Amino acid sequence: LAYSPSSVCDASTVTEETVCGCTDANCQDDPNYVDAKNYFCDTWVGDTCEYSYAQNKGWSYTEADMVQVRSKCRRSCGLCTPKPPAQCSGSRTSSRVRDH
Repeated sequence: LAYSPSSVCDASTVTEETVCGCTDANCQDDPNYVDAKNYFCDTWVGDTCEYSYAQNKGWSYTEADMVQVRSKCRRSCGLCTPKPPAQCSGSRTSSRVRDH
């Protein structure tokens, strides 16, 4: 299946017929933000932007550091509220991936 960065379907429930919602275009990361360890927001994609998660990973972020990460990196942290499919613009894309 093809996807776009704005797709917000739960990966465990997606089929070719699934119509996903989208992320509000106004919900963006602060492009100038660098966290306490000198990482940009995109570093947080795929990680849980919570203090307990960072502590369990041994990353030494403070609770205040993580509050700021969640505030400045809303899109990368997956904190943007999804819009229902009916409120999304653009066309649906689907393609099959071939094994070679």
